[in-house]
Amino acid sequence: MAADAAGGEAEPQILVSKEDFFKKFKAEEESVRDVLSSLAGGDQVHEALDALLARHHVVEADFTRHAHLLPPYDVQKYRSSLKTLASDIAARREQLAPRKKFSFKRRAQPANNATEATGPVDGYKAAEIPAEVSSSSKTGAFNGELIEGLKGSCVKVGPGELQGRDVSLRDLEDCRVVLLDQVGALHVHRLQRCEIVIAAVSSSALMHHCHECIFTFAAKQLRLHDSDQVVLHLHTRSSPIIEHCKNIMFAPFDLVWPGLEELLQKASLGSLGEDGPWSDVQDFNWLKRQASPNWCLVPTELRRASRSFGAVADAMETLAASEKLPPSLPELDMYRDSRKSTEPVALAPTLNTASTQISQAETDPHADEF
Repeated sequence: MAADAAGGEAEPQILVSKEDFFKKFKAEEESVRDVLSSLAGGDQVHEALDALLARHHVVEADFTRHAHLLPPYDVQKYRSSLKTLASDIAARREQLAPRKKFSFKRRAQPANNATEATGPVDGYKAAEIPAEVSSSSKTGAFNGELIEGLKGSCVKVGPGELQGRDVSLRDLEDCRVVLLDQVGALHVHRLQRCEIVIAAVSSSALMHHCHECIFTFAAKQLRLHDSDQVVLHLHTRSSPIIEHCKNIMFAPFDLVWPGLEELLQKASLGSLGEDGPWSDVQDFNWLKRQASPNWCLVPTELRRASRSFGAVADAMETLAASEKLPPSLPELDMYRDSRKSTEPVALAPTLNTASTQISQAETDPHADEF
């Protein structure tokens, strides 16, 4: 990158040759793979893998900037390479530093007792509760903390209970999950009408098939796939990425409680603020220069009020609110109403613009590549 003659900031380098881009892409991909194959276990293995993830994201962001210059077939090949590289990094992490399996006892759901059926699901201290491990844990498919197959339940975990272990949320419906602790990687699959709050994700948040959900968390990186009608209150260290998604809304992380900043610093997530990469969303199914119709930033006047708690216990009591299940998710209703309104709403891109252009996204030639 070269600075201008007046000594101003350097301008991003634009590679106009697909051959030059290919050489740069392959050189960095091979370099990351060389480091990945040479890694050995040890206390610093997570830091080393996080550094490789950061390099992967830089390559991914560079590809996103230049995708409009590349032939569609090449775009698909580069995407596939990036996905494979991210999967290989995750697999190497599990190989070198496998996480402790999670087990918990699910409460039986009484037919005539709604309060008991929707109560908090305890069991994060597995030694105190008989093991009732899901099929995913039994087969060894996931070695972290697994919360799976719940409906109308509340799961809550306080500081110090997870201690940086990976967390997987799978097949949840009408649930509320509040994890006021630091976790490693976050894996999310098939959530419907759920509300999720996580203090700090020290690695990546990889999310698939979420429908009508609200998430609040801080993470190094977010990738969201095959999802619809999702609100994300985020703090990230890199640009969020969405793929095969519609009606995704972004706002800044808006919760504060004593000890949160310490968790963020421990997870190398920096400090909270409205400015940051969380708003620089990359839509991998929208390669045009115009704004993507598949996501939007929630305008300040429509965002929920920020909440500050005097103690962790107060935050847990308020955010878990197990007596209020299933979650009402008022934000989704408000944003849906605003999209249906004929009056213009100031957004970048705007909510009403996203609504009127949705048919354009459906006909996008890249919409069904994966």
